[in-house]
Amino acid sequence: MTLFGQLRFAPRLCAALALSLPAAAAAAAPSYPVSAQLQLAPKDRQHCLVVPGDPPDCAVVELARAAFAGTIARMFRQAQPPDLELVLEVRSVETVHLSGLELGLGVRVSVLAPGGRLIDQIDSSALVPLLTGENGPIFAPALREAARRAALDFESNYRDSTKVAGFLIGAKVAPASAVAAEWRSDRLITIAAGAGVAVGGDNSFDVAPTVQLSASWTWLFAQVSYSRYSPGFTGANAANPSAAGASMSTGDLGLELGGVYRIVQSVEVKLAPGIHFLAGDATLQGASQSYSKAAPVLYGSITKAILPVPRGLRLVVGLEARAYFFNSVPLPAFSRGEVPAAKALLAVTIAVELPWGNHKADHP
Repeated sequence: MTLFGQLRFAPRLCAALALSLPAAAAAAAPSYPVSAQLQLAPKDRQHCLVVPGDPPDCAVVELARAAFAGTIARMFRQAQPPDLELVLEVRSVETVHLSGLELGLGVRVSVLAPGGRLIDQIDSSALVPLLTGENGPIFAPALREAARRAALDFESNYRDSTKVAGFLIGAKVAPASAVAAEWRSDRLITIAAGAGVAVGGDNSFDVAPTVQLSASWTWLFAQVSYSRYSPGFTGANAANPSAAGASMSTGDLGLELGGVYRIVQSVEVKLAPGIHFLAGDATLQGASQSYSKAAPVLYGSITKAILPVPRGLRLVVGLEARAYFFNSVPLPAFSRGEVPAAKALLAVTIAVELPWGNHKADHP
């Protein structure tokens, strides 16, 4: 083909590609083997943005409809009659003052069975910054972004609806294994790292890095953790007869065994007793004394799975707390009878969890 022929053919090729891309996107498999249809709730149930001195702005209803329509098209198949009817209602839209001027949007989607029976109501929300111009707040871009985020929040919350899953399974619309996208196993190995604040010594606070490895099976979990911190205390010795600030550099190796409760698919609460081995050195201006202590603890945490990644792995963020009992060690070298090596620890963690075994939950 001559150069002139290639140039003539290029626009046709580009046009063919442009036409094929939407078709390919439309052919992408939805997240759920379920069909759904979106509709708006009646006007008298919709809320509009009300700004003093201006007429109500109801553009948010259409923006929410468009954002949710895109998300629902990605989540579900399109078929008539649909397996689910989704009725969208803008419940609230208002400006709020938190870290700055922001726009808050609340949306409720009522999930109905064919014929109109209510299955569940799924609430979603969004909070976005609100820019201000010469004539006041600029609402249009904030409303559009809030609608987009609320639609994504709905996608996450839908996954946790056991009522919808129960209906679909009972009606034999879909098997349990296909109801929830990327179903989260209840047999997990979790590797976590984090940082927090430890309290010890004379009620002294210190930064405490922590790592842990845990395994869970349905309602039971076991965990090994290690932390390190250096709380302060007041001591004295022959070389420093006057009271002075000293520190306790403590390594904290522990084991906990207890229960786990999954509130929804993405949120878990753990509570467990445990035993921790505390060992380290107390130092005061060059002088030191070693110590060790086995202390019982009470552990609690709440975690949320935030992002599924390939091969069943998930990223998980969490907040954990630990209280220590019978935790004091004698420090006679520093004129102290007993000093708590650790009293409490509060930490934020981020973890990677991976399923083990071949088990997959048989129910939502």
